[in-house]
Amino acid sequence: MKVRSKIINTSGQIVGTIVEYKVKILGEIVGLIAEAAENEELAYNSRIISKKVGNFMGKVLKQSSSAASNMIYKGYKTSSSKKYKHKNKRRKK
Repeated sequence: MKVRSKIINTSGQIVGTIVEYKVKILGEIVGLIAEAAENEELAYNSRIISKKVGNFMGKVLKQSSSAASNMIYKGYKTSSSKKYKHKNKRRKK
């Protein structure tokens, strides 16, 4: 089960990085279009805001995937321990 939690953690890290850079690239594209239209304020604001939002989204996705993988691992570890084993014995009538 450790493998599954590592897969979830790694895939979350990858998705977080992809989303972070996609948001930043989108802000740069909007900034370039605004510069072409000679609107310097919009270009500057779109670049700054996209960097902040991209960083935030990347951190949130990375931390949530890490938390999810930890919960999966701890749940498996708890359920497989002898203390919490459930013995399903059928009663004879």
